This record gives sequence, C-alpha cells and structure tokens, in this order.
Amino acid sequence: MTGKTPLHAPGLRAWFGRRPLLAAGSLLLAGVLVSYAARRLGSSAAPLSWAFGSRKLLLLEPRALALFAAWPLVFWSLIGELTRGEKRLVPRLTALRALALALLIVALGRPQLERIEQRTCTVVLLDVSASIADASLEAARRQASELWHLQSDSHQVQLVAFDSQARVVTPAPGAELAPIASLRRPPLALGSDYPRALALASGLCELDAERHLLLLGDGASTAGSLPSTLSELRAAGTEVFARAPSQAAASDIAVVQLTAEGIPQLGRTFHLRGQLASTRATHARLTLLQDGAPSTLEPARELTLTPGLQPVALQARITRPGITKLTVQLTPSEPDHFSENNAFSLELELTGPPRVLWLDPRPGSSPFAAALEAQHFSVDSRRPDELPSSVECLADYQSVVVSNVAWERLAPGAAERLASWVRERGGTLLLSGGPTAYGPGGWGHTLLEDLAPVRMEIDHRKDTPQVAMALVVDRSGSMQGAPLELAKSACRATIATLGPSDLVEVVAFDDAPLRVLSLQSALSARVHDEPLTRLRSGGGTRIFPAVDLARGDLLGVAARRKHLVLLTDGQSPSEGLPELVTLLAADGITLTIVGLGAQVDGGLLTSLTEAGGGRYHAAPNPEELPRIFTRETEWVMGQAQVDGSTELVVARAAECFHGIELDAAPLLHGYVSTSLKPAPAEALLESERGEPLLARTRQGLGWVLAWTSESRGPWISDLQRWPELGRFLAQLLRGHARLSEAKDQPLQLELLGDELKVSFEAFDEHDRFVNQLASSLVVTGPSGKQAPVPLPQVAPGRYETRVKLPTPGAYQLQAEHERRQLDGPTTPWGTSRGSVSLPYPLELTPRPEASREFEALVSALGGKLNAPAAELLVAKHAGRPHRRSLAALSALLVLGLVLLELLYRRTASRLWS
Repeated sequence: MTGKTPLHAPGLRAWFGRRPLLAAGSLLLAGVLVSYAARRLGSSAAPLSWAFGSRKLLLLEPRALALFAAWPLVFWSLIGELTRGEKRLVPRLTALRALALALLIVALGRPQLERIEQRTCTVVLLDVSASIADASLEAARRQASELWHLQSDSHQVQLVAFDSQARVVTPAPGAELAPIASLRRPPLALGSDYPRALALASGLCELDAERHLLLLGDGASTAGSLPSTLSELRAAGTEVFARAPSQAAASDIAVVQLTAEGIPQLGRTFHLRGQLASTRATHARLTLLQDGAPSTLEPARELTLTPGLQPVALQARITRPGITKLTVQLTPSEPDHFSENNAFSLELELTGPPRVLWLDPRPGSSPFAAALEAQHFSVDSRRPDELPSSVECLADYQSVVVSNVAWERLAPGAAERLASWVRERGGTLLLSGGPTAYGPGGWGHTLLEDLAPVRMEIDHRKDTPQVAMALVVDRSGSMQGAPLELAKSACRATIATLGPSDLVEVVAFDDAPLRVLSLQSALSARVHDEPLTRLRSGGGTRIFPAVDLARGDLLGVAARRKHLVLLTDGQSPSEGLPELVTLLAADGITLTIVGLGAQVDGGLLTSLTEAGGGRYHAAPNPEELPRIFTRETEWVMGQAQVDGSTELVVARAAECFHGIELDAAPLLHGYVSTSLKPAPAEALLESERGEPLLARTRQGLGWVLAWTSESRGPWISDLQRWPELGRFLAQLLRGHARLSEAKDQPLQLELLGDELKVSFEAFDEHDRFVNQLASSLVVTGPSGKQAPVPLPQVAPGRYETRVKLPTPGAYQLQAEHERRQLDGPTTPWGTSRGSVSLPYPLELTPRPEASREFEALVSALGGKLNAPAAELLVAKHAGRPHRRSLAALSALLVLGLVLLELLYRRTASRLWS
C-alpha cells in the first residue's frame, strides 16, 4: 500500500522520544511568547478599555491576562487525540478549549460593559406648616401631584412633606396626592424645619442619579441655617429649584414684643415699648389693658400697619402695689391668619406700703386695724361678703384678717380663694376670734378649720362637766314626709357630734309632748335610737308643754353646759312662752330656735330668742336642718367662750416678738377656747389654762395665724390701750410676710426654646454656700399659675430645675426657700424672684420679606424659580456612566463551551465509528 504511514500514538510518542529537545523547546517557546504578550497587555493595573459607539468594554483587572501563559496546555491536552489518529477532531477541539480558556481568563479580569445614561431623581419638598395659607398649600399640592405622575424609569420623583418634622409621602399608584387636611399634622405645627427636610431628601436618591430639589414653600425656616444647608447641597452637585407660593401671604398681624422702659415706680407714668408686625398693609385697633380693663391713660387707637415690623410707644401708670398685668391687644379689621399672636402681656410687680385686707361684719371699727394704720400699713376694711372674687386680686394684699366672722357670713367660695392665696401666693391669713368666730361661728369641719393651726373642738378634761342637750322637735301634721325625716337626720347628726359622755334627749310634740329618747349619754343614744326611727307625724302644734318638759329634764342633771334646741314649722299659742324662755335663761339653759318653712310665726320666734338671749335660724329649706343642728352642737360644745381675766403667756420666743415686753402686756378679758393641732402648728402665746391665744402654722408658701381673742370689744378693752399694740401687730404680720425673712437672691434664667432653665446660688452672710434648702418654685404666666415644682440642689449651694413654658408671653417666677432643722420644723430662709418673656414662635411672627429672601437665596446659588414641571425631569449634565458586570456571563459561556465539547465528541465518535 502506498502513501504515508498513519500517525498513531506509539509512533508519535516514539517520534517525540527520538527528538525530546525539539519537543521541549517547542512548548517552551510557545509558552514564553504567549506569556510575553499577556504581560505586555496586563503590565499596568489601570483598567483596559475598548470603545464602540456609546458603549465601552472595560477590564478592571488586566493582570489576569498573564494567565494566557497557560496557553500551551491547550495543545498538550490534544496529544491524546493526535496519538489516537483522531486528527479531524483536533482543530475543532483546539478552538473550543482555547476559547474556553480565554473566556475564563476574561471572567477573572472582571469585565464590565459601560454605557452613558441620563437619570434624574427629583425630590419635592412641600412646606405644610402653619405659616402657609391653605390656598398656597393647595396649589403646591397640585404641582407636586403633577410631577409625581410625570416620573418614569429614568426619572424618579420623591415627595417629602415637612413642618417641624419631615416625612416621605407616597401616593397610591394612579392616585392624587393626599388633600391638605391629611398633609397637615394636627395640631397645626408651629415650625418649619427646612434643614431637617433637606437632610431627609438628600438620602432618597440613588448615587448615580442626577439630584434635583424642588422647594414649595416660603423659605421661612424656624430652625437651623437654610443658606448653609443649601450651599452644601449645591456644592455636592444638587440642582435647586423653588416655586414661590401661588397666593399672597395670609393676612396676619401680631404683637411680638412688649417691654417697660426704665424702672417703673408706683404712681408715676412710665413708657411701654412694643413691636408690631404685619404681612401686608392693613388697619387694626390697638388697646392697652391693665389687669383686664382698658387703660384710662391710653385710649384705644386706630393704626395703619405696613408690611414688616413697626414700633409702638404707650404710656402706663400703676397706682397700687403688687402684680399688675399690662396687655397690648390688636384687633384686626379683616380676617386674621393667627389670632394667638394678637396680644402680648407683661407683668410688673411694684412695692408700696404693706396692704392688709380686713374682713369684719362692722368694717372700720377695729382698734387692731387702727393700730396697724398707725404703723404705716394700708388697711382696706370690708364686709365679709366683699372678699375679692379672684385669687389674682387677692395677690395685691400682703395679709388678710378675718375678724369675728361667722362661717355663714362668708361669700360662697371665699374660703377656697383664701386657701389658694395662702398656699400658692404666699399670703398671710390672720384668723381673729370673737363671740361669732371659731366654734361659735360654725368654723368646725370647714376649710377655715383645715387652714387654722387650732381645732374648734375643746379637749374635755375629767373634771369638766359634760354638755346636756334637749332637742325639741315639732312632729305635727305639717311635718309629714321629708321635713320630719330630715329632722330625724338632724337629731342623729347632733348625737353623733356630741362627746360619748355628753347627755342628750329628744322630745317630740304636736298637741302634747312625747319623750322619744329620754335624757341619756350620747353613746347610748347612738346605739338605742329605734324610738327615733319609729317617730311619726300628726296633730296640732303646742310649743309650751314640750319646752317646759325639756326644761324640767335639764334642770334635773348636773352638766357643764345646758342647751335646748327647738324646731317648729308652724304657728303655736304664745301664752306663757316669753316667761318660759326667760326662766330658761335664768336657769343657765341656752336656747336655739329653728323656724322651718315659710308658715312659721317668725315674729314670735324671734322675740322668744331675744327674751331668752338665744339664737334664731330661719330654715326655708328642710335640707338645711342637719347642718344647722350640727353647727349649733359644735357651738355649744365649743362654748369655750372663756370670760375672765387672762394673762398672755409666751409659749415660744418667736423672732416677731423681738424688742416687745410681753410680760408687761395688759390682761385679756376673754377668748374662744380651742385646742392646738399637732406640729407643724405651734403656739406662740397661751392662756393661763394652757390654751392657745396666738398660734401659727405653715400652709404651702404662706402662713395662717390664729388669734383666739377678738380685735374689738370688751375682751381687749385693756389691751387696745397698750402702747406696744401697734408694734406688736406690725411685727407679727411683717414677721410672717412672704418677704420678711427673705435673703432676696435673684433667680438665674435661661431660655432654651420653650423650656426655661431656672437656677440660683445660696450664700450666707459670710459668703459660704448654703446647702440642703427645701426650695419650691411657682411660675405665673399668661395661662395662669403652675403648681409649685421642687428646686433641687445640684451642686454645693446651687439649686436648679427646668420648667416648660406653655404659651408665649411674660412670666413671673418666685421661689421660696426653707431651711431644714434637725430638731424641729423647717423655717423660712429666703425668697428669690425673676421674670422672663417667652416670645412667640417664629411661625407665628409675620415675615412678609421671607419669600423674597428665599427667592434671592435660590437665585444666588444658581437655582431656578418657577421652572416648568418638564424641566425638573431633564438632566442638566452630560449624563453619568452606568456599568454592568460581564463576569457572570463569561463564566456561563465557559460552562457552555465545556458542554458543547462533550456533545461534539460524543456526536463525532458515533459518526466515525
């Protein structure tokens, strides 16, 4: 057979075996050439790039091309096919394996396809704060909604609504942006924090998108620095757009400041300086109010306001000491955007002679009041029912004296106002006794007893006789139903009020008397009151037999005090009654008559009480019976009206007695017997029997003093001629006034937004720190008083707290300091005062120039005003490169080539077999 010998494996191996140096040299030369070419291509770490059209192919790790040095392995791997005589497969397998190796090396080189894309991200910032009028906000909402619907894959739109806070708003697909009522957060926010909103907006866009910001608002930022924030964004490549409000600024006027010029003095005219603001030219009425009433010195005036700020000057004069509230009020001539800022108040406290309010059934007749006036006190004498109607008016007085006033003579709510004035304003209340004060005046179980340092009940001693009381109750037919049941309740209340060893009986009468409860101890009557429960009405009305029966019963017992209470609702024969009540008085039996309803013979009953020296109560309403009976019982038990000469015994040497020789004081000739409450109440003066004559107790920030004798009348007939009386009373009131012992150290005040930092430092006379003071702070402002807050110690001699100021305006602050005693109650140490004005939030201050300043700022930064919506979605720059990695694609192609080789080898072997 002719031709060349077929090449087979043993022959090839033999051929290579006979020429080993040639074979090795050939493979080495091929490897060196390929390695050299690869190193030339990948010698630099810089990416390799090949551009074609608007695209570019990048190889980020060109050093991976050095792996082409492994190219000879492709040929080495085909030796088997050559030795097996499969020459037809070699070219195709060489191409597949070489391509797979090349793609693998390319994948390791991190190939990327780069293309230039123009993508934008537009963030719309919608100012929804209170300074934006509804019409302007609605127009801005429509503009934002229009942009939202214009977005596409390459033009993203984000919406941010903001006031003092910022939040992303995302409408539902195809839906409109929420109405303005939903965009605003209730309550209406008084702040526009533009920097906060811009910070949120800057993080909403992808890094490779061109950022556009559209500001829909007036630019009146109330926090941070808007110019610096916009400058930083502009320097970072952010395009800034703005659209001015479509509507003119809402009409708004305000009083933004009010100060007093110089140091105001009592009774002298001084000037007030104010600042008014308006968003547009308009007219308004200006009024100066002094303690809520129009000032007589400054009548109301009509003003023409121009846009922006303008000053106003006013005159004022304060004629009474204490705190005076001055208010400048603007009344607009057209609808106003904010009504909250139309007034501004300033409180001034001027001092003068100490003012004392003297409440007395007979004003102007008290020797005590005359003695105080001689000591340069200003005494305002009034009837008990003429107490000022508000605590604010009571603040004008340093002290209030309640002199011999029965509880029923006080106006409704008077005790509550006095309690609030003492506890919260630091006033001094002096309760002066007399025949119709304390227990005899019905103070028991009332707020006056709660305030006083003494109790109305008297401590019964073993050698003191008990009370004997007869309750004579009308049970005639006219008492049927509720009147009789309430009369029974009144009897039970009386029995419950009496002491356990006191004696009581109940006599009911119609035409004839009936002992319902015989004379027995109150304790026994409480347990065995079934006859009282079974009492029924019926018959006529005859008073004489019932009173005579009760008189006989009372005469038959020994008691410290004997008292008869008669209750009737009708008319009765009067024969013998005047003589009978005269006998009662002669026997030492006191009498109280209660006339129930409108049908009683008031003239007869009044004349009987006058004849017997008793007390008469008209009770048109049966529901008053339990209260009247209880009060009469307390009066009898507390008849503690001690008649006779009594020395003033000093129980405690208080500082207010300094320099006064109390041992030389004249005798008293009577007082009301009371008992001292537990500490912190303390007796300053006592009677010879050890009962309090003058006592005191702390109540909140103030003092309550109890003088159990009277301020006019026979009990002080000698004392009123004492030369030291005026000095004694003056030192007593001054010694317990809120500024008496005050080491007046000012408060240090620092406004932190709407929070006030209050602090003060306490030093003694040697400039040493004073520690462990019990301090409390009371803040009084436009919205009224706040409850006292503690002022804790935070460092040696330093006390500090923070207070939230609820509304703009003027605030007065007063801190009371007490020193803790190791072996006794706290004692006053001092008082600190201060004042501060909280301005209105910037949101409430009209700033008509804010929009113009905002537009000028945007223009200065190269931004655009009122640009059409389509322009906001167009990229301003050449576009930014967008890269896509091809490494995964290269790896997949390698895998595909391996599979293709396997398929090719299997198919080819079948065809050739």
